[in-house]
Amino acid sequence: MFRIVKILGIGYITLIFFIFAFVFGCALDWAFVYLYGTDYENKSAFQMALEICSHVIILGILAYLVRITVKNIPFPLNGMYGYDHHALRETDGGVFYAVLLMFQYHMQDKINFSSKKIFKHIGDEPSN
Repeated sequence: MFRIVKILGIGYITLIFFIFAFVFGCALDWAFVYLYGTDYENKSAFQMALEICSHVIILGILAYLVRITVKNIPFPLNGMYGYDHHALRETDGGVFYAVLLMFQYHMQDKINFSSKKIFKHIGDEPSN
């Protein structure tokens, strides 16, 4: 029974992280498009680097805050059959980071655009 409660705890945490990542991921993607736009051609490499760095910094801060928030959300089955929900390693937020990055479409576009520009200057663009 302990393992069933633990599996339910993992599912509970995963679902909560997914919901947070979906909501904040879509909102952040929209916000960064609103702030910086999508006209990558007319931006300098330095400006693109600053935009990507600011995006990554905000994602890191958000991930930290969400991880703290989720750790404080009680699990209804905590304590059953000796299960300690606070000891669950999945509360570290790996699922959150992965899903959050998945919804950063415009950051991915900026990184792809910048890497193509860099490889064009180097002369060795990787094949797809």
